[in-house]
Amino acid sequence: MMRVNNHWVLLLTFILSLPLCCLPLLYIPAAPPFAARFQVSNAGSEPIYITPVGQSGDQSRVLLRVFDRFPYIPLFKKGDLRLAPGETIGITSEANEDLTFTAIAVRDDAGNYRQFPVDQPSVEVARRQDAEFTIGPLESLEPMTPGLLLTAVNSQDRNWLGLSVVVAGLLPPVLLAGWIWAFVRRPKE
Repeated sequence: MMRVNNHWVLLLTFILSLPLCCLPLLYIPAAPPFAARFQVSNAGSEPIYITPVGQSGDQSRVLLRVFDRFPYIPLFKKGDLRLAPGETIGITSEANEDLTFTAIAVRDDAGNYRQFPVDQPSVEVARRQDAEFTIGPLESLEPMTPGLLLTAVNSQDRNWLGLSVVVAGLLPPVLLAGWIWAFVRRPKE
């Protein structure tokens, strides 16, 4: 029986898994045609969790899609971003003519939801590019409407598809590193 060296098995596995490197590139979307960039500040004394919510027709949806800079990698969490007291976060959201930036859903650690109303066309927010929203104490905010509440609660889910695609894309470099390690450590004949 012939013994197969581990480094050749790793090299073959690496070569066969190379197409997986392209998987994240197919999943990463292009830059949104209109991107609204704005800042949200927490002026309260408690940490809060925020989710920008928009309205298109009679449908509410989370506006947050991508990280703030190129290559616009999809977020692994669609909403519920944590803001410490006094912290400011820059957000990039999608914007189009049919979409109204309705509100910022705000939640505290106890799970109490309130809304910070914005009610501006998302394209107008995109044009300004310097919009800043300062959120005060949770008690001073308006109660959530049922549609926005449902959207905000559903935004807490993780983007498992995006995470699994990125992990699959990292498999070939890990296999290559294993092949190099096995090749360097192989016994000299």
